[in-house]
Amino acid sequence: MTLLDGGRLPVSVSERIIVRQAGETLFDEHIGAKDATFSLLCVSKPIFALAALHFLLGQTDVSLDAPVRRFLPTAFGPRFDSIRISDLLTHSSGITRDATPGRWTEERYQRWIAGSPVDLTRTPRYSVMTGWYVLSLVLERASGTDRTVIAEHFGFEPFGANLGYGALSPGEPPPLPIMNRQTGEREPDLWWADAPEILRCAWAGSGFRGEAEELMRIFDVIASAEGREALPGALRDAVGYLMRPVGGGLSTDGEKKHAFTFSHGAFVGWQWLGQRPGREALGFDSGTGSFVLADVRREMAVVYLSNLVREPVESLMRRRRLMMRIYAHLDQVC
Repeated sequence: MTLLDGGRLPVSVSERIIVRQAGETLFDEHIGAKDATFSLLCVSKPIFALAALHFLLGQTDVSLDAPVRRFLPTAFGPRFDSIRISDLLTHSSGITRDATPGRWTEERYQRWIAGSPVDLTRTPRYSVMTGWYVLSLVLERASGTDRTVIAEHFGFEPFGANLGYGALSPGEPPPLPIMNRQTGEREPDLWWADAPEILRCAWAGSGFRGEAEELMRIFDVIASAEGREALPGALRDAVGYLMRPVGGGLSTDGEKKHAFTFSHGAFVGWQWLGQRPGREALGFDSGTGSFVLADVRREMAVVYLSNLVREPVESLMRRRRLMMRIYAHLDQVC
């Protein structure tokens, strides 16, 4: 059984899917270059959240309930006084502005965010950019370390993963351009997706890049009970937060039981998986249809990366079809 079908895809499209269970590779298929570097987009979210939680849970002078105002430039002013770090991690900061910064300077972007009204009712509000960016400022000032170093040291290196963030390293291949399904050309609405300088400035939770094998290093460990137990204490606790349903934010299962949030609450319900009720797993997806999954019950990890933009409903249906075929295979061999 094969999972990928490249017959109807533009020639500019690359995809790869890897499925591992208990240390065994069940599927490893690709279209285009096998070792291509992809823009991870929103698949970056659980990794950046994991890095943030790993750092914060290892501190004695900074907690998840600490107010963010003490870590922000003075330009942000008193309107941010009531926001806690945990609010940034659960879509409950109340920051109302969220937009692509374009080629603004970071100073201008900060001024724009600082002018955002803060909704004190704290209704969970999904934010792709600004919440992540404010969190990256907090982490930088709390650690005295650049955000790219925080991501690498607390998110990539503990798993032995070689992912990119920020400026390209000497000799590092750039990520594949994001392609439009209808034209087979670059997707104009995602012109920033392979621009490292923009991603570093404003997309701390959507700006990583890497190969499927490197991403699998992280989620293979998360899916394994033995792998999680072997992690250092703060990182093991961070994984626990990541997999904790919180009941707020943007519901992904249609029943508002599980939230697609910045950090903990990353469990997604059965509808996201295309499974019968009661099956849940840690999962994140992106605008290209790429997704990652850690099913701790089956100790199975899935990494699917693509550079092709799909409509949200099409991405959902494709993910369900892939997962249904994977689970059907597992049910058959078991």
